[in-house]
Amino acid sequence: DIEAYLRFELGVLAGNTVNDLQPLIREFLECYVKPIMLPKAQTLIEKHKQQGDQLLIITATNEFIAKPVAQLLGIDALLGCGVEIIDGVVSGNFTGTLTYQEGKIHRLREWLSEQGMSASEAEAVLNTAIFYSDSHNDLPLLSLVGHPVVVDGDEELLRTAKERDWRCISLRK
Repeated sequence: DIEAYLRFELGVLAGNTVNDLQPLIREFLECYVKPIMLPKAQTLIEKHKQQGDQLLIITATNEFIAKPVAQLLGIDALLGCGVEIIDGVVSGNFTGTLTYQEGKIHRLREWLSEQGMSASEAEAVLNTAIFYSDSHNDLPLLSLVGHPVVVDGDEELLRTAKERDWRCISLRK
């Protein structure tokens, strides 16, 4: 239940100002994110950048946490679960289209429209898009794009990838 998960997750942040949380975000990046960054993942990101690809992270993680991680990876575009901030204070509520399962498709279509694309242009982009995922929760979006890639996938995702002859890679080995 993504809504219950977000209420729990955002409840931890609720009542804090954005400024008060910044040192915690920096500590989180230094202590928990940087140590697990995978060199192969960074190489893959750089390859896409050199090819001129538009990079976008779509995650069920809230934007408050996900945005600094995206910035650390050098990826400017991020679609995550929105966080309500009122007068600089995190309310504990989420906003907008939840970027989870089918919600990722809805939010991606909204984003493509916000980029000024017509429906037919957006479909052309989706037909050529590469989407990387490790979770069966992303099956709707993996099924939509032209080039689904499973990265160190969970059992259900690997089973589906095999059935559909999707590319599977590991960034850990």
